[in-house]
Amino acid sequence: MKQTTNTMYPRWAERAMTPGTGHMTNPGGEPQTVFTETAEFDGRFIVYPTIRMGPKGLYQMHGDDAFNEAVRRGDFLEAKTMEEANSMARQLSEIIFNSRPDIR
Repeated sequence: MKQTTNTMYPRWAERAMTPGTGHMTNPGGEPQTVFTETAEFDGRFIVYPTIRMGPKGLYQMHGDDAFNEAVRRGDFLEAKTMEEANSMARQLSEIIFNSRPDIR
């Protein structure tokens, strides 16, 4: 994983793991704090968020906008293969869920 802060996770992931930092609700009524996507970028496989914190609270980006923002900021997680990136995204979701009793 690419280290972008003093921890092993980028700020968006740390925020998503922190209880009380807000969440969005998906169409099925389930809470979401980060909703990651995976992609190939410059020969690397990355995991990046579609939900980010802005000055007015959480907002969701879609498609190329979310990807481009992650690339611009350089705040994505890196994997060696797409399979590893998808696994990393699933593991991160579990970590966030287990860290957030406020959304369970």
